[in-house]
Amino acid sequence: MEEGKALFQNICNFVRFQLSTSIAALSLVAVSTILSLPSPLNAMQILYINILMDGPPAQSLGVEPPDKE
Repeated sequence: MEEGKALFQNICNFVRFQLSTSIAALSLVAVSTILSLPSPLNAMQILYINILMDGPPAQSLGVEPPDKE
């Protein structure tokens, strides 16, 4: 039961982190589109951010040990 709660909490942390970075990138592209500016990020840069910059921190959130509550 304790491991299940820890797993659920780690998944929630991972999803929260991924959503925050995705929303930031989406906001940047949306604002530049609304203001008729050139796209600040191309497809390769977005992939680089998602894979290399978000991967290790998100993975560390997923393997945290359970809290002692």
